Amino acid sequence: MHANLAETTSREDFRQLAAEHRVVPVTRKVLADSETPLSAYRKLAANRPGTF
Repeated sequence: MHANLAETTSREDFRQLAAEHRVVPVTRKVLADSETPLSAYRKLAANRPGTF
């Protein structure tokens, strides 16, 4: 795991990691008492390309 990677990565850390790596993991906390992993992914991805 990269030393600067935490549960919440700052925008500056993300930019630095993105400059050095092709894929940068990003996390987000979501209130999930009524969501499934798939429905949460679909909402967060919003049909954007490159989100797996």
